[in-house]
Amino acid sequence: MKKRLIIFSIVLLLVFSANAQIKPAKYFVAKAIAKIKMITPQEAKAMLDKGGVILIDVRTEKEYKRGTIPGAMHIPRGLLEFKIYKVITDPNQKIIIFCKSGGRGALATLRLKEMGYKFVYNIKGGFMGWKKAGLPVGKGK
Repeated sequence: MKKRLIIFSIVLLLVFSANAQIKPAKYFVAKAIAKIKMITPQEAKAMLDKGGVILIDVRTEKEYKRGTIPGAMHIPRGLLEFKIYKVITDPNQKIIIFCKSGGRGALATLRLKEMGYKFVYNIKGGFMGWKKAGLPVGKGK
């Protein structure tokens, strides 16, 4: 009897876990956007012109080398948590994040907030939005 109950419990667990919904990336991006501050490319440019802001490109190395926003520091999204605290030690430092179109940037922005950085912003539309707005583009190193 005890053996049957254990087998039945395992089968039930497998059935319910097989029916669990897999969430796509856009689900997590939407949740991140709801919790972070998004800024337009023009707002980002104004903040950068004013100074005191660190700009971080979280795209891949290949994307970065094809072009970036002048003055951007490159820290790929996959390495962000491991590298950021070595280069930005002040939790009050203003940080602007961008990726190609905004999704990875939103996830990175949320992660930095979770890590304790207080003033982190994501550029709406990412690098594509920046270029579409006619703002300056430079070469990645």
